[in-house]
Amino acid sequence: MALHTLWDDSQTAAFPNESDGGASGVTYSTGFIVGSDAGTVLGVRFLATSTIGAGETYTAGLWRLTDNTTGNVELATKTVSSAAVSAGSWNSILFDAPVAIDSSHAYKAGIWQSAGRYVFTALYFASVGLGDRATLYAWASLHGAGETVPGVAGTVVNSTWHLNAAFSYPADNLTGAALFVSPVWDDGISAVPTTIALGRINETDTMRPLALTKTIALGRITTTTTMRGLTVTTPAAADLDITVGRPRTAWTVGSPRTAWDVDRPQTNWTIGRPR
Repeated sequence: MALHTLWDDSQTAAFPNESDGGASGVTYSTGFIVGSDAGTVLGVRFLATSTIGAGETYTAGLWRLTDNTTGNVELATKTVSSAAVSAGSWNSILFDAPVAIDSSHAYKAGIWQSAGRYVFTALYFASVGLGDRATLYAWASLHGAGETVPGVAGTVVNSTWHLNAAFSYPADNLTGAALFVSPVWDDGISAVPTTIALGRINETDTMRPLALTKTIALGRITTTTTMRGLTVTTPAAADLDITVGRPRTAWTVGSPRTAWDVDRPQTNWTIGRPR
């Protein structure tokens, strides 16, 4: 499998230690789409604030969007204590089971934080999205207008949030800010080279043995050095027959065989090395 997230560990936030919710808590999210129907979401990855209080909780959530405002289907949640979260770092909360998603819908990955803590960078999605539509993509908010996404009528903004006392869908627009929440998406593709161009491997997630050769049992058949005027057509790798041309329309030599009978008089036929 190949895992994808929207940001790597080097990504930081312009505002790394916000706390607007207080006792009410806050849910914040990032919308995304994927380019494959074979993948699953394993959990949610997020950048934690530089300050975390003892006894606070984090709930990771995943929703499928059904309209461009509040419509959604909750697909998974998982709650952990603040003891499981590293302050000022990227953390992952994995669901109890992978969640299958597809390229025909749009989704949101979110975090509810019991003390209202979050990080952000303003206007991050104001004009452009992030990632690649062929794999994992977070759409742009385009100055509040949003983008068209699969399975939803109209346009949808990204980076929504909501101040709430318990985990719930975040529908409030944060005008294109990045809240640094990402799905952990397994694209469902077997571990093979990512790109192979002209025989050179450019990038590889994992190299497992590949079936690069095929053996065909043809007995002891090769072309001969001299065939006394006969034309021999050597077969392609997957062919099972050797066709001998003149002086007859065709001689078909099958498989497997160690000796061949040809009508035309001939001193000998040379049977060469195995093919």
